[in-house]
Amino acid sequence: VSGTLASPQYAVTAKPNGISLTELTTALTLQDVTGSIDVTPAGITLSALQAKLSSGGSVSASGTVGLGPGLDANIKAKADQARYIDPGLVTSVVDADITVSGPLSSSSQAALISGLITIGKADISIPETLPGSVSPVAVRHLNAPKAVREQLAELGADKQERQTEDTP
Repeated sequence: VSGTLASPQYAVTAKPNGISLTELTTALTLQDVTGSIDVTPAGITLSALQAKLSSGGSVSASGTVGLGPGLDANIKAKADQARYIDPGLVTSVVDADITVSGPLSSSSQAALISGLITIGKADISIPETLPGSVSPVAVRHLNAPKAVREQLAELGADKQERQTEDTP
């Protein structure tokens, strides 16, 4: 650390080596985190950050985030056979190659998030009841296959759908 109080100069480097991080609400755990994070007054540089997911697969990120106005970013993130599990709701395996570029904090511009996400497998469980804070989702089937139309008729959903469509 050097410079003046008005204009400090610093350079901090963090090199995680085999650490684990857990997001508590979903229990998503990154294991064996490696790479480096460099911080200077100009910005943050992520270099070859990589981690394994405890549920399977891996993720990686590299790029920069400026610390000037707007927090201008250029970050690439990848997921390889990343397995996400939300018990009782969803289990999925995802490949992703995402880029975030542009200002992360601006009232006049937005960052561009682009790339490709491939969901190789997703098992989704729909609970019989939703929490009170979740509004029911109205589903309208367009060009539904015969089997779906028959199932809707058996459940009486086709009548509800027609009533909803006819209601002004």
